Amino acid sequence: MEIHSRIKTQDGFPLTLTRRKPDSLPPGREPMIFIHGIGQDRRTWDLGYRGFAQYLAGRGVDTWMLEVRGMGLSRRNGSRLTRYLPYRWDFDTMVNRDLKSTVEYVLNETGAGKVFLGGHSLGGMMTYAFVPGHQKLIRGFVTLGGPTLLGKGSLAMKVPFWANRPFLLKGRLTYAELLPFFPLGVVGRAALMGFPLMQSPVESLVPLHPWHFRNVFPRDVRMILGKGFGNIAPGILKQMTVWATEGVFVSSDRKINYLERMKKIRVPSLFFTGDWDRLAPLSSVKPGFDLIPAKDKTLSHLDRKKTGVHWGHLDLTMGSNAPKWVWKKTGDWLLERASK
Repeated sequence: MEIHSRIKTQDGFPLTLTRRKPDSLPPGREPMIFIHGIGQDRRTWDLGYRGFAQYLAGRGVDTWMLEVRGMGLSRRNGSRLTRYLPYRWDFDTMVNRDLKSTVEYVLNETGAGKVFLGGHSLGGMMTYAFVPGHQKLIRGFVTLGGPTLLGKGSLAMKVPFWANRPFLLKGRLTYAELLPFFPLGVVGRAALMGFPLMQSPVESLVPLHPWHFRNVFPRDVRMILGKGFGNIAPGILKQMTVWATEGVFVSSDRKINYLERMKKIRVPSLFFTGDWDRLAPLSSVKPGFDLIPAKDKTLSHLDRKKTGVHWGHLDLTMGSNAPKWVWKKTGDWLLERASK
């Protein structure tokens, strides 16, 4: 069963949560909240005809999908027109307002004492930033291609951020801030024109190609490119520029070192990485994983030797082999730790 809930954050921003509620829900079992990556929406987890959220719901997990402000059904003020207004928020806002309000709402709505979090890409980074200060509310978390040091091990990932930073201004401004937003949705739809080439061995020549052509269903990728991306706030790009060019993971005012705070994490954690992930390679994820002192932590690196296929960035959530290697392992991991 799919249910949409409209909530408001502490600063009054309306968000839409999408829920996949199991037909039979065991009492006391903690729900899962999924958080998508940069510029994406609920389709990361649920394409309608298949998806990670549907899979977990089928195993008796109450699954919720957050679409952060400006994305998907949470577009600004819920209006199709206002999506064209300037997007003035940053990563910290999404963590402290959007994710916090979502966790509080889900706990209140379900009566659960804790939740599980699942984050892809930037959603994984949001998870890392949120968990240390709210561990009493978190049963455990899973991240998929969630870097802790953005750009580490990927020169191709760093180059766009170096280009976004005019050093004559000493980092006080980035070129992206001159825009009301970055139109990633337009970029995604434009990419559809080159889709046949992107679904061939030629894709290996594209530095930041986000999937491996042998590990996705073409229909799924077309859906994501055509409908699954939206506008990105300049403040988010500015923070990411600082992270990638300075090798840090900090708040916009630099007062919070999110990477350092991962040393406080004690809750169970499961990290997934892919061998063909050019956006979040293993070397960008592992620094944070190594810092976590929790005894119950697992790093699952998926590669061709282990699974018979390479793994790109999007493959981890919706790849053709994800049900076997990611969805099932996550479901098993979660149910082993959830309250019965």
